[in-house]
Amino acid sequence: VDAELKDDGSLEIITENVSRFAIDFSDNPDLQVPRNIIVDNQVVDTSSWEYPEVMQLAITDSGWIPCIYDVPKFGKSILSMGPIKRAYYQPFFIIAGQSGTLEQNELNMEIARDLANRWWYRANGLTQVFTDINILEPGKNLSNNLILIGGPDSNLLSAQFADSFPIRMEDDGIWLGDQWIEGGNLACQFVYPRPNFQEGSLVHCIWGNSLEGMRLSGGLTCLYSGSNLPDFLIYDDDVRMMGYAGVKAAGFFDNQWGLNPDYYYLRR
Repeated sequence: VDAELKDDGSLEIITENVSRFAIDFSDNPDLQVPRNIIVDNQVVDTSSWEYPEVMQLAITDSGWIPCIYDVPKFGKSILSMGPIKRAYYQPFFIIAGQSGTLEQNELNMEIARDLANRWWYRANGLTQVFTDINILEPGKNLSNNLILIGGPDSNLLSAQFADSFPIRMEDDGIWLGDQWIEGGNLACQFVYPRPNFQEGSLVHCIWGNSLEGMRLSGGLTCLYSGSNLPDFLIYDDDVRMMGYAGVKAAGFFDNQWGLNPDYYYLRR
């Protein structure tokens, strides 16, 4: 979107690959709401807008029209969307699974501490690390996004949410919807809406179906400028030699948080 506010009070906008957008003047009282809006060389009729300081438009077969944006009950929106890094765009808790074996618990906590240190170093921010056991205690503030470290076999929250996710982990592989990806040392990361919670809350799952898989999963982070991790990715130690060419599956969920083959890559 390329927008220019003209001296005569009109707003000229050029778009590419956009189906819906909003213009918000409410945070800057010094700006006058434009009298005329021209989008892609089309003059848009603004007379029907009840609250012109927040203008919303959508493309139709006949051109751009005013609209009201209804947040879907379950679907991607301006409040709830990927990629993985979006889980860190608002307050979050890191949840280290401590319900597995001693080795799993130690590795999960190591990954959690490393992630918190990276957030401190790169973002100059402090975040809290909980275990899956003490986060479930009454009185804990659970309104934040959750970073779930450890799969359903070592993290109680991962196990609680597992049936709501389109990615399911087994000891000998991972289900990506109805696609079976075989492997005993797979790493898996994905972002998804937090089940049974308010719109906009996300979970970032850092899972592995073995200790080696968890080491691989915990070693890949999005906490740096220009991170290019998508909504989900599944990989094994081929990435040590091949980089992203060794990834077994990666891509984006569709607008209903479903799996559409047009939006992801699956290595055969």
